[in-house]
Formats: sequence, structure tokens, C-alpha cells
Amino acid sequence: EDCNHQNPIQPMKQFDKYIILIADDDEDDIQFFEEALEELNENSVLITAKNGVELISYLEGSCEVPHVLFLDMNMPLKNGSECMKDIMQLDNCKDLLIVIYSTAINHQEIPTYISQGSRHYIQKPNDFAQIKKAIKTVLSILSEKLIYDKFVIDLDTLIDE
Repeated sequence: EDCNHQNPIQPMKQFDKYIILIADDDEDDIQFFEEALEELNENSVLITAKNGVELISYLEGSCEVPHVLFLDMNMPLKNGSECMKDIMQLDNCKDLLIVIYSTAINHQEIPTYISQGSRHYIQKPNDFAQIKKAIKTVLSILSEKLIYDKFVIDLDTLIDE
């Protein structure tokens, strides 16, 4: 399968459709994420990967690179950190917004995560409304409706629209 990886430059970041990729080995978390995304009613496509190997294999073989990756750090076969190192080597993923979406991270590792290409971290919420808020926040950052400079996105301090 041969494809052209060049994305046309889009003014003002208007997306006809958000292509969202989530890599997580927890099937319940993926299901909640999927349901939250459906309720938000954003025009989007959700692609799921159950582990890091599946994630990299998808990105290497895909013509349509996602706009954003929600990345769990603790996955079997290849963890989030190893995935980010691999993603950095992929020419077609240079503009991919990587958001670490994990239960916990080692905060001393944040400079490493940033150097590996991730832009934000969201602690995986247990609450359905917070999952929706997490997705909505990231899509707002992606479309540049929200400028958010901090690495850690604290859902509790964000104002609900």
C-alpha cells in the first residue's frame, strides 16, 4: 500500500474530522473513552491499539496519520516511552499531538517525555464526565481554541464551558 504522507496545510486548524488514536491495554478504559467521545458528538474517528506494538505497526502502515494520540504509559510488549522513541523516527508523525493518558507518571521523567515528543499529560480520570472533559480539552488544544502551555493538564482547574 503506497500513499502520500503529505498533509495539505490547513488554515486556522479547521478539521473536517478529528482522527483520534488511543493506545491502551485496558479494554474498559478504551470503552469509556469511546462512549465519552460519542457523547461529545464531535465529528471524529477513533482508532484503538491494545499495546505499543500494535500502535507502532498502525502508524507505520497508515496513510491517514491521526491528529492526536492518547497514550497509556504502562502497556505490555512496548511501553509508552518506547513508543514515543519509535514515533519520533517516523517522518509521517512529525505533527502528531501526543498526550500521555495514564493513571500515573513519574513527574521527574517529564523532561524526558517532552524530549520524546509528548506535549501533555492527563491523569486518566475515573469519572465519565472528566473523561469527556479530557477529550474536549485536547480537541480544543488541537484546534487552537485553547492555548495551554503546561505539560500537565489538570482537569480540575479547567473551567467548564
